[in-house]
Formats: sequence, structure tokens, C-alpha cells
Amino acid sequence: MKKHTSPKSPPRPDRAGSVPPNYREALYWRITESSWKLTLVNLLALPAAGLMGLLFLGWVVLVNHMPTGRSVPLVQAFSLILAVAVTLGLHELAHALAMMAYGARPRFGVLWQGAMLYATAPGFAFRRNAYVVVILAPLVGLSLLALMAILFLPPEAAVLVAVCATVNAAGAVGDLWILRITLRYPEHAYVVDERDGMRIFLPA
Repeated sequence: MKKHTSPKSPPRPDRAGSVPPNYREALYWRITESSWKLTLVNLLALPAAGLMGLLFLGWVVLVNHMPTGRSVPLVQAFSLILAVAVTLGLHELAHALAMMAYGARPRFGVLWQGAMLYATAPGFAFRRNAYVVVILAPLVGLSLLALMAILFLPPEAAVLVAVCATVNAAGAVGDLWILRITLRYPEHAYVVDERDGMRIFLPA
């Protein structure tokens, strides 16, 4: 009688965050390698902002009530600029916290070519599913926090949080592009994050 055996699982790396020795690079993808990619990401962020803005502001209307507009416009503008700046930082912090959960040591910086902030873990190899969590951490985590916060905040603050959540979601367009590429590869793939892209490794 023939004995059925399950496929061999890929070998574990020699140390946490390293690519197994029999793996070879299958893809090196960079969003900055051509100007059209950066342009397309920025263009896609616009409809994403419109759609997510309707979602978050609709949530404000549903569970809260719209502000009366009695606040000083200058104060509102300053608060908005500050809140958006903080949101951009929190977006990268969410990536970094997810990386740390898998043992990586993230670093932060600014990608001047694309006018973007980034968080990356140089040389650290994530299993594909772990990298998916890293990719989605800001979009899912911060969006859920915003929806919960709106339930308890006064109207003016709730609208401000909704706007920031919209900025965060629009900023995740590049993350979703990377997610689409990552999901083309099997679960046993390893992904090394780069400040402007990623490298994917598969068994040789």
C-alpha cells in the first residue's frame, strides 16, 4: 500500500528574520523605479479619499451630530494641519509596531523622491502572511480606532478624526498596491521590506 506523505514544509531560517539558505530572490519591486508608479499612486489616492471620506463622515452623521461651526476658522485650520501631520506619523508607527511584533527593528525616514514618510526594517525577512499584517496595520488598525473614537468625541473633534482617518486611508493606496503584489506569491515566500519597495524570496 502506497504511503501518502504531506509536502515538505520550507526550512526554517537559521535565525529570526533571515532568509533560508536555499531561497533565492524572485522579485525586486520599487515604487520609485519609474515616475508613472508614483503618479498613479497619487491619482488613485484621490478617489480613495473621496470614498473613505464619505464612509467616515457618514459614520459621524450616523452616530454623532455635525458641529455648529462656531469654532474660530484659524483655530480649525491649525488643528487640521497638526492632526494630519500626526496622522501621517501614526500611519508609519502602525507599520513599525507590526514589524516589532515579529521581531524586527524598524527605522523611520523620508523618501524625498516620492515626498513620503516610511518605516522599514532593513534586511529583516518576513513570512508572507506576516508581511500582509505589516502592510494592513495602518489601514485596518487606525480606521477601527477612528470609528470607535467618533462614538465618544464631541462633534468638532469627531469630524477632525474622520478627516484624519480619510487621510490615513488615502495614504494606504500604496500599501494596497504592495499587498496585491505580495498576495501573488505563496505563503512560504519571504519578504524583505525596502524603504521604497520590497524583495520577495522563494525556494530555489
